Amino acid sequence: MLHMKDGYAIYHKNGEARNHESVVVELLNSTDASNTFAYTISSIDDANYTSPKNPTSIGRKTKGSEFTWMCQTWDNTKGCINTDPDHVKEHWIYLSLPTPLVNGKTYVFQTSVAGNGNTWTFIYDETKLRSEAVHVNQIGYSTRSAQKYGYVYHWMGDKGGLDLSAFNNAAFSLIDVNTGSSAFSGQLKFRKSKTNAETGQITDTPNANFLSADVYECDFSSFNTPGEYVLKVDGIGSSFPFKIAGDIYRMPFYTAIRGLYHNRSGIELKQPYTEYTRPAPHNPNITPGFSGKLRYSSSRFVDWKSEDNDPADKPVIEAADKGPINTWGWYQDAGDW
Repeated sequence: MLHMKDGYAIYHKNGEARNHESVVVELLNSTDASNTFAYTISSIDDANYTSPKNPTSIGRKTKGSEFTWMCQTWDNTKGCINTDPDHVKEHWIYLSLPTPLVNGKTYVFQTSVAGNGNTWTFIYDETKLRSEAVHVNQIGYSTRSAQKYGYVYHWMGDKGGLDLSAFNNAAFSLIDVNTGSSAFSGQLKFRKSKTNAETGQITDTPNANFLSADVYECDFSSFNTPGEYVLKVDGIGSSFPFKIAGDIYRMPFYTAIRGLYHNRSGIELKQPYTEYTRPAPHNPNITPGFSGKLRYSSSRFVDWKSEDNDPADKPVIEAADKGPINTWGWYQDAGDW
């Protein structure tokens, strides 16, 4: 699999206009990228690739990854119309090879479709080469968790879901990142089909399934040794590194609580508790100019003509005004304090 990105976005900075944004891109030629003759792979120590070989087939998945607030012209029906690129795309190109690569062998990959080079040399090592198909919990796993699973699946765009049927019962291992040795091993097992319904909104996605790929599992529930590992599946590759620890949820908990603190309305954010200081908002007791702004009304929101400050609702609301209410708090989920 090749992963390519067209470029990067330049976003507006503090104090600049919101539309002061642009992208720097070198667009992928999708026609060239879909040509098997645009790629070759050879090897000095794998007899199957002594002569350069082309892939036998190609698949591609493309999606936008960075978006700018550009609006060069406006159409009342279509909205913003930009003649210059206004977003960045990422591409995943899937090459089916004539024969599998061999662990420990050296390969030379060449292509004419990349903008940052045309030749790369690598040693194929399933313990070090990450596979997009091997998924683990990036937060990690608690030593006290009764169940610990990794999953293997991937959707390859116009090539469909990755067929892993030949890998059922294949060996998997937990590789200690520090030592490189195997700490646990097991067998890959089928878990769910790509036709397994995952939502009642059946028109949202094919087969009411969000993955569009068969899912296989790696069960390492009985393994509880703290450390940092990668999940390696024979013939496929490895996951991102992850940790197993007794306090693995400490940092997610801390991060979530910090998020709540920073979005709490009605309190001042100040040092030494944060570097992102601001005065207390929406507090009638201490926010300048906010006294009396919050008022109690017996008028019901569901009875209003509009949720968007319709002038027709004003007389009804004001007639039901019971006076100011001395309250504060809540969370500013939109960040628009």
